[in-house]
Amino acid sequence: MLDQVRRKVDPFDAAKAVVEVAKAEKAQEKVSAVIAERLGFSTFADRWVEHYAKANQLKTWRDQRNVINRDLKPRLHNRSLTEITDADLVELIDTIKERSGSGALRAYSILNLIFGYACDKERRYLPPAKNPMFGIKPPYRVGIRDRTLTDDELRLVWLAAGDLGGLFGPITRLLILTGQRRGRLEG
Repeated sequence: MLDQVRRKVDPFDAAKAVVEVAKAEKAQEKVSAVIAERLGFSTFADRWVEHYAKANQLKTWRDQRNVINRDLKPRLHNRSLTEITDADLVELIDTIKERSGSGALRAYSILNLIFGYACDKERRYLPPAKNPMFGIKPPYRVGIRDRTLTDDELRLVWLAAGDLGGLFGPITRLLILTGQRRGRLEG
């Protein structure tokens, strides 16, 4: 203390400064912990499902939630979005692709939506330059199917359609008679 007095430094001011620095560091750690928890992948993905997918993806949000829970959360856990790199995502998509090409495409699509949501100009959870999905190409394109039902399979579908109630049976039979696919009705 005498040395500090000789150098014309108030020992009590120095002690106060040390305490203030410790308080500031502790407050910063709390803020960082809250941000890390809010930007943890599992937490953020759940929030994305609740706030975005349910409102904008009315038909597919349950499937998206299932892909997140089955394929994405087990690998990314609650890692902060800021720590996830493009290499991590490519590895994840490639791992899923080994099991299922279409599953990898769904995971790619959902990751793209989640990180796009995080980088959205209105939300700004991440700056747009930090989007790890930027530049990653889709892993797999589902090709045109070349298999058709055999006559026996078509007969079984026809018979099963007769047992359906409501409009589904007659519509299925109409599709069989016209050779149309359900999503491709053309005039």
